[in-house]
Amino acid sequence: MDEAIERTRQRTLEYIGATPEQVERGLALHAKLFACDTFGFLPRTLSKKAYETLWAMIENGATFDEIAPVKQVLAASSHLYDPWCRERFLEAIAATGLNCTVLTMGSEKDLHHSLHRISWYIQLFDHMREHLRKALGPPDIETARREKKLAVVCSTNCPPAHGGLHDGVDAHHWIDIFYRLGIRVMHLTYNRRNWVGDGCLEPADGGLSLHGRDVVRHLNEIGMVVDTPHTGRRTTLDAAKHSKAPIMATHTVCRGLYEHPRGKTDDELKAIADTGGLVGMCVIPYFLGEGGNINTLLDHLDYALNLIGPDHVAIGTDTAYSAPLPDGAEPFDERHPQPSPYSREKWWGAWQPEHQQPKPTEEQAETLRWTNWPCFTVGLVARGHNEAEIAKVLGGNFLRVLADVQKRGERPA
Repeated sequence: MDEAIERTRQRTLEYIGATPEQVERGLALHAKLFACDTFGFLPRTLSKKAYETLWAMIENGATFDEIAPVKQVLAASSHLYDPWCRERFLEAIAATGLNCTVLTMGSEKDLHHSLHRISWYIQLFDHMREHLRKALGPPDIETARREKKLAVVCSTNCPPAHGGLHDGVDAHHWIDIFYRLGIRVMHLTYNRRNWVGDGCLEPADGGLSLHGRDVVRHLNEIGMVVDTPHTGRRTTLDAAKHSKAPIMATHTVCRGLYEHPRGKTDDELKAIADTGGLVGMCVIPYFLGEGGNINTLLDHLDYALNLIGPDHVAIGTDTAYSAPLPDGAEPFDERHPQPSPYSREKWWGAWQPEHQQPKPTEEQAETLRWTNWPCFTVGLVARGHNEAEIAKVLGGNFLRVLADVQKRGERPA
């Protein structure tokens, strides 16, 4: 294992306060059990050549909006052709001990941006078949585990419900196209309102639209998961009411523990559980609340487990691992252009000043690092959870819900 990843892990294990016996048992359980991140990102790397490309853009006065798409595709592809980046990419995945992850291929933005993102990941799957397997359902996930590959279930941050569409009928056609491209989990909204319903930052909290009810029915029929992590309260409750299959909130937090608009209220958590679905707790510090470290994550897991039971809780980190820059590379922080107040990037997020993300402290960043997945299991052991409960939280619940959704659908995975 990379020395920096190992040092971070050891400090995190000390921070949890687990006994040596609990650490030993937790690490052994993590190696034994099926583990799935219900919403994460694959490691990001940047080759020396990619780094030089970005610096040249900065030196020549490129704006944030010009640099951002180039940086995204370079960070998603450097490990395809650069041996140093590939090694960093694979060692980060190995450090997590994950067998499966849900990866957002489609975008919350317009159709054009979604297709760009999907193309990056089709290229990734094509070029890293010996390490990754795109999974269309539980059988693919099981095959990947036998082959010691990471299974990747593809999702999209939003249904086709923004720019690039003719009308609502066209939107439904694009849901089918996304299905054919391999997407099996679909968020109903991002933070803003769309044709489906209201996102979590919309003050009106208007619930599902008529089109949104059609979308939920459509997703049920094709066996695609209805996901509500960014969805407003009423839209989430409506989705649970109208869905004929289990639904998810793959990456959220408990608002009963910390009041943040990206979290779910108790009634939302219960409604999702009542469908047979699941909620995944994320690891973003400022969503978790005061402290915002691994112990805060464990608090949210405990809260959800006590409220809705072990059959409906998971972990969806909503984060990624960024590999170190090449040797001798100067960080971009001081010179990298920032999005202006008029940038599309600012508009899509819709975050208000009171919701702005503060820079995480060293403790927060270190203890919640994506490569610390084995520490999450140790933490659950230290909190007194038994093997059966931990197995469900780590990945068993996701497999069950995905299988149930697809079984109820009319199309084979």
